[in-house]
Amino acid sequence: MTLLEAAQVGEVLSGVGTAAAVLVAAFGIRGWKRDRRRERRSEAAATGIVALTTACDALAGWTGAIAMKAHYLEGVGTGTGMIIERMADVMKQGRSATEEPLQQLRAAAALAVAYLTDEEAKTLRSALAIAPDVEKEHHEFMMNIVSIANPSLKHVAVFFDEFTDSIGRLRDEGVAALRPVARFDVD
Repeated sequence: MTLLEAAQVGEVLSGVGTAAAVLVAAFGIRGWKRDRRRERRSEAAATGIVALTTACDALAGWTGAIAMKAHYLEGVGTGTGMIIERMADVMKQGRSATEEPLQQLRAAAALAVAYLTDEEAKTLRSALAIAPDVEKEHHEFMMNIVSIANPSLKHVAVFFDEFTDSIGRLRDEGVAALRPVARFDVD
């Protein structure tokens, strides 16, 4: 083998080595991006679980407080003015207690849009939709009290007890849907 032939073989080997290095780097970057995407999905799901649980607990606390106050006021037999005053206090406390958890849930839902499937993010959106429903039902209840001379609070207590249970079921469904995604395992 002459020196020229050896140089040509060296060039070929160098070219093959460079091509192999480029391929290894490309597959490495591709794998890293895939792992990073899975990691972000996992983080979005974990954030969603925390926000969903916190918001649902706050909303359930609000509806539970309405039901508890209705049970109490039904037993005491107070007048309409007292009922309105007490329920207005419950509404104020409920709004205050749910404000921050709902902001966290909105942020988690926005993150979910970027990294989770529609099915995985559905419970986050559903929980966000419950908050206006709680307030609307509370308002309607207050308006009914004003329009009825001798209001019965039994049906109100039962309604809000059921509302509390449905919020708990939504929380459990959401956690069950997001938990598998939130578990990020590196192979």
